Amino acid sequence: MKIIFFINIAMLIVCMSCSNDFLELKPDKKLIIPSKLEDYQALLDEADLMNRMTAWIEEAQADDYYISTAGWQAISWSSVDQNAYIWATDIYGGTISTIEWNRPYSVIYRANVVLDGMEQVDRQTNPAQYDDIVAQALFFRAWHTFRQALVFAPAYEFNKDNQLVLGIPLRLHASLNEVTVRASLEETFQQVLSDLQRAEGLFRSVESEFKTRPSQISCWALLSRVYLYMQNYEKAEHYAALALDNFSNDLIDLSTWNLSPSFPFTRFNQEVLFHCAAGTPTAMNASRLTVDSILYASYAQEDYRRQAFFRQVSGRPGFRGSYDGSAIFFNGLTIAECYLTVAECLVRKGDAQSGLSLLSTLLQHRIANFTPLRINESEDPLKVVLEERRKEMLFKGVRWLDLKRLNLDPRTAVTIYREIGGQRYSLNPNSKNYTLPLPPEVIKMSGVEQNQRD
Repeated sequence: MKIIFFINIAMLIVCMSCSNDFLELKPDKKLIIPSKLEDYQALLDEADLMNRMTAWIEEAQADDYYISTAGWQAISWSSVDQNAYIWATDIYGGTISTIEWNRPYSVIYRANVVLDGMEQVDRQTNPAQYDDIVAQALFFRAWHTFRQALVFAPAYEFNKDNQLVLGIPLRLHASLNEVTVRASLEETFQQVLSDLQRAEGLFRSVESEFKTRPSQISCWALLSRVYLYMQNYEKAEHYAALALDNFSNDLIDLSTWNLSPSFPFTRFNQEVLFHCAAGTPTAMNASRLTVDSILYASYAQEDYRRQAFFRQVSGRPGFRGSYDGSAIFFNGLTIAECYLTVAECLVRKGDAQSGLSLLSTLLQHRIANFTPLRINESEDPLKVVLEERRKEMLFKGVRWLDLKRLNLDPRTAVTIYREIGGQRYSLNPNSKNYTLPLPPEVIKMSGVEQNQRD
């Protein structure tokens, strides 16, 4: 616990600085230094930092919900959440620092503390445990680097020279003196993939005993998500299929699930591959959030998710379907997402019936008396899969990711809207406002180039 305390002090300095170095102050050399495998595992097991209250402004900007004018006005005028909700050009409004930038880099810093420190530990003391700890740290670094790229960098385009596009600052060591520069978007994603592919071969087990710890199957699931975002559908299918083939449990059958509790889904339930939970943006507080009416109506009466996901709040549909088993939003990895990824990739490569069949396997666990899907000439199979993806993955942290990647194709691009006080705001496909600006203090202290907004 002392080790974790002093590491947290160092990370606090990280969050307060974010300059050329991310840190100007250096911790006292007399502080306790981790030295054993158990020390480094303990650093990664601090769930309050590594797995909970993660930054989530991306979902606050997405189109699965809305809030009333009164609810919006009740948020402070200087609030990042309020400005982000309407995709304002200046979302910070004078805010000194934001959790959206600092929290993920704190996790990355912790991962780097472990990776740097493990170089000083004798691997031969316990090779399997040693490799597993390294794999976990690599996963956490990749997880949050990917998230930062999703929020603070433009969409990755498969057939574009992404070396010419700005990515994010990459932090690869715990050194307090690393200069802050923005890598290219290509370098950013190659680093994410490199970390995950290295981790893949180091995990000592396919599934972890603790769902807050990454494992090989969660590594495959994250690789499939990253490749899907990059529009590399062959690789996305490969890794999602690996997760499906090695999953030791089964999908939740909602026909047998107890849907009566206030929050029907238990934390760490059988579908969870890796548990992570978000810090709820102010705009998405249960007292404000109303699920999009068209989206809510798309759940048939026979769909058990209509009961499992939603609750009526003053006559409007609210959300209660978090896999955290609480009012906190779950944004980890599930096996259901892997079903949806493989189904989409199969459809995209021309094997629509196989894709619909796999999707049917998922929906048979969700909808009463479900009839397996068949190719219908009047329906676009890709549209069917994407609609079901949106319904299944509601408030699980992928809608912003999907909007950015799908907007690159005119067939799946959408314009989303907000209405506040009689004024309509819109976010057009591929708008620069899909990329958040870096916090002003980061620009001031590092001199890196700022993202442009519309």
